[in-house]
Amino acid sequence: MRRTLRLLKHGLASFGHTLWRRARGNPQVERWPFTFEVLWGMTRRNLFASRGLSPQELRRRQEELAREPDLPLDRQSESIEGIDVEWFRPPGTSIETDEPLLVYLHGGGYVFGSPNTHASLIGRLATAMDRPAVGIDYALAPEHAIHEARDEVVDVWNGILERGWRSEQLTMAGDSAGGGLALSSCVALRERDRPLPARLALLSPWVDLNCDSTSYDVYTDVDLGTAEMFREVAELVVGDRSPDDPVLSPIYADLSGLPPTLIHVGGLELIRDDCRRLAERLDAQDVDVEFDTWPDMIHGFHMFDRFLSEAEEAVEDVGTFLR
Repeated sequence: MRRTLRLLKHGLASFGHTLWRRARGNPQVERWPFTFEVLWGMTRRNLFASRGLSPQELRRRQEELAREPDLPLDRQSESIEGIDVEWFRPPGTSIETDEPLLVYLHGGGYVFGSPNTHASLIGRLATAMDRPAVGIDYALAPEHAIHEARDEVVDVWNGILERGWRSEQLTMAGDSAGGGLALSSCVALRERDRPLPARLALLSPWVDLNCDSTSYDVYTDVDLGTAEMFREVAELVVGDRSPDDPVLSPIYADLSGLPPTLIHVGGLELIRDDCRRLAERLDAQDVDVEFDTWPDMIHGFHMFDRFLSEAEEAVEDVGTFLR
């Protein structure tokens, strides 16, 4: 009840503010639909209200807000190598070792999130690819280091291979922190002489926990979160390590030998400059990279496919690349 009242309060405030701005001919972003601008404002208010909560409480709230995919999907939970995973199977596909498979890593700043909170996005990607997907419920900070999360991804990957899948059938993708984790996991697989995915898709990947590029300060008033929020989460995740550690910030890793990679980033994202730098580093190290900036889009825009035609188009684009 309290959660519903809180969201209603934030929603009404955002609705009124959006009406006022548009009545004055001053929308937050010209091309945003009215409903999305209201959602953006409501989400920002909820993020500000959530500052100071413990990671455990943040996770609980995120799980409460998780929505069931409005798609026909078969979902199954199990563990691989002792790590919880969730399978997403669109109609007409099968979880068989002779079929392709997407391995997905959810976002959430390394602190919260799960395959359940990202079920809609994972399901839409699986549907766009017309193949099943498996989401990994990796260990979260600050109780666990990112190194542990990366090792869990590698363990699940090896477990999938041991079940009979071949690496050329497998693709990997992740959003935000999950994108950074996907990149560092691929580096770890290469360093351990393990097979790599056939393709890698990074959706608004968080790859530099220094959080000091110019775009952090340029877009702090329009992106989904503020620069200060990102830096607070980064400080929590980094702990006593250096943010230049390539596992924490894989933009500083040796990226040579990685598979063809797609990077999506919104034009209004705090991490826009870092994503561009990542694409440049991949290209300089002879990785086949496709870098796409989506004008007027914010962090995590792929998850707003019900409100933004660009998000729906972007999900289809990722599915085409991976397929």
